[in-house]
Amino acid sequence: MSIKAIGIAIKLTMEGVSQIGYPQTWLFVMVAVTCVVTQLIYLNKVSSLQQICLESLIYIYSGVNTSVCKCK
Repeated sequence: MSIKAIGIAIKLTMEGVSQIGYPQTWLFVMVAVTCVVTQLIYLNKVSSLQQICLESLIYIYSGVNTSVCKCK
């Protein structure tokens, strides 16, 4: 949901209502960054355990994000 909130904040900012000053915007950005970093850490652990190529990591990462986005 934080990605959706960031999208809404960007949309409102583009319309002229700046969202940069609101603490909720920064909270949602931090939650999104934390989630992305956590996913990358786990993907790096998987790649170190198994010898898989970079294309497979990109495929796995995009598949996880796509399935999470479809569920919401």
